Amino acid sequence: MRAARGLGSGVAVAAAVAGLVRDPSAPAADAKRALALLVAMAALATALATAPSPRAHGRAARLAAGFCAVSALSAIFGAPSGLLDLASWIAAGALAVAVASRGRASALATLRTTALLLGAGAAAMAIAQLARGASGMRIEGAQGNPNWLGLLLAVTIPPSLDAARAHVGGRRGGLLALATLSLLAQLVGLVLSHSRVGWLAALVATPMVFLRRGTPRSRVAAVALAVALGGALGTVALVTHERAHAPLSHRGRARGVHVEQDAETPRDAPLGVALGGRLAIARTSARAALEALPFGVGLGRFGHAYLAAQGEALATLPPREASRRFLNATTAHDEWLQVAIESGPLALVLLAGALLLAAREHLRARAPAAAASLVACAIAAVADSPLRQPAVAIVVGLVFGALPTRARGAPSRGLAASALPLPGLLACSLLLPLATRSWLSARLRTRALDALPEARVALLGKSARIDPGSGEAALDLGLARLEAGDAEGALSALRRSRALLANVGTSIAIGNAELARGRADLAVEAYREALEDDPGSLRAHADLAEALRRLGRLDDAEAHARVALALSPGDARVRELIDAIARDRSDGVVAP
Repeated sequence: MRAARGLGSGVAVAAAVAGLVRDPSAPAADAKRALALLVAMAALATALATAPSPRAHGRAARLAAGFCAVSALSAIFGAPSGLLDLASWIAAGALAVAVASRGRASALATLRTTALLLGAGAAAMAIAQLARGASGMRIEGAQGNPNWLGLLLAVTIPPSLDAARAHVGGRRGGLLALATLSLLAQLVGLVLSHSRVGWLAALVATPMVFLRRGTPRSRVAAVALAVALGGALGTVALVTHERAHAPLSHRGRARGVHVEQDAETPRDAPLGVALGGRLAIARTSARAALEALPFGVGLGRFGHAYLAAQGEALATLPPREASRRFLNATTAHDEWLQVAIESGPLALVLLAGALLLAAREHLRARAPAAAASLVACAIAAVADSPLRQPAVAIVVGLVFGALPTRARGAPSRGLAASALPLPGLLACSLLLPLATRSWLSARLRTRALDALPEARVALLGKSARIDPGSGEAALDLGLARLEAGDAEGALSALRRSRALLANVGTSIAIGNAELARGRADLAVEAYREALEDDPGSLRAHADLAEALRRLGRLDDAEAHARVALALSPGDARVRELIDAIARDRSDGVVAP
């Protein structure tokens, strides 16, 4: 028993570190994903070495395994980037198998300890960032995005509260104090995240912790603790309210830190505006899901399906209206819809069934805090993608590892004991190189930002070679080559990127490269492809007009130039283009 507790504590500490590690030169998920795979492999290897008793797993665990299997099958016709999400899920599943082999009591203890360490660590980092004067996207608690910090804390708070509750009235007052401090930090971090869906998920799920039976004294003490923590949460919310409108930058990189969103926007959009944007994305995603029936478009290909569905809808609108409504959504902001689009309705049913049955099994086994974490995850999945975040996936995996199981006979060192750990080890070992390559490639792209043009092309070329499945690496390389005057080299990278990464700008860049090569006819094809996805694109209309002018198709060129001018009346370049078309017409230029 002591050995099991020791191993469980080791897994908890390692899992928490994996969820907190942050490389400022890469997306926040990259380092976490690679380290989570390493931790899972070590935990599984230990489970194999100590020959755990084979156990019968319930339907929830089998449904979760089925979801991973269907997702893996959809990755065959998906994009390589989808394998990164699969890697997070496989790491979480492997951790579940490893902790489950130690018995449910040990698995629950591992879940509580991990939640306390991971939640408090992320919150402490966010508080430290605030203390150093950070605001907006800089308060992200090593998660890469404030909203993702909120998602993580929504699933760590219930087990952390359960850990504190377990020590109420006990003899170990120091443990209660530490758990309470961890909870306070997490509540402060949740407020700082300004994650509305995180707040809602925590508000709905956390009271479930008190469904557990206990003595009247312990219930009163637990309720008092909850009231105190709620008061602290409200106080911090009021104190930090003025920071709600601090500017935040999406997908910018400043001071060498990789930040994951785009464009300067207010810290918090009004609730109506935020809901309107999410509903617009959801409607388009729902159309994409219907078009992807019955098997989905493939793991990692959400962006391609979304742009195609959105382009069809926008094509019926005037260009100015289409430009205003265009949304470059890289995720569905809804885990359920994205799973349906990428892996099909079967994967959606398996995931929903796994979460629902797992929550019910935990409630029946008197572990409501574990059930509350799953409920928080399910609620957050309605308006975000919590399972795409490795730290959240780690916690959810440990919740599944703590599901009630039934031992089958005496401990064995034969094949039965390794039936689950061996496939988990194999899957982790196959995905670890992919996760590592993605991480290293991103680091090189960040280094290239401040490099001179020649060195930048070399660094980006190395990045693309390290991770040939990265659409971002290929796109950055293509743009750098185009800027350096190497149109031919740019085309090879840009075409590869277009197949890997959904991005309207890639087609426009391909058109520019073809135009630089003197192939205006091929440039027209590329610009029209861009307009299929974004009918209101100013750049695509203006560049298409230039390509058509060079081909002598002046009427078509003027039509697209006029659309571009209507989209941006003050654009000097477009006005010069219209003047050039008029001069060509007066000179008698005609199409060959």
